[in-house]
Amino acid sequence: MSLKFCATFAYNPMLNGLMLSGTSLLERLMDSGVYARDESTDQYNPRYVTKLVRSFRSHPDILEVPNMCFYDNELQPFADKLAREKFCNWEVSAYRIHDNIF
Repeated sequence: MSLKFCATFAYNPMLNGLMLSGTSLLERLMDSGVYARDESTDQYNPRYVTKLVRSFRSHPDILEVPNMCFYDNELQPFADKLAREKFCNWEVSAYRIHDNIF
């Protein structure tokens, strides 16, 4: 009988709260050689890292800051335009509604 082990980490250390050591497990793993970006291609090894870059729910304006800060400008808005802009002109508050609804 052989056992197989597979671990999946889905985590954003920039948005996490309290950490005991100051460095998360995922940050320590990403700093190890197998999970680091290849300096020659500036890509992660696809056998170990899958970077999800398509957002199917958020408005592009909401994605702008996380895209710059955490995704190296690789995040792409794929939300259906009609669904994502349904409340953009809803005059419930003094602000444009997509600034308030995530």
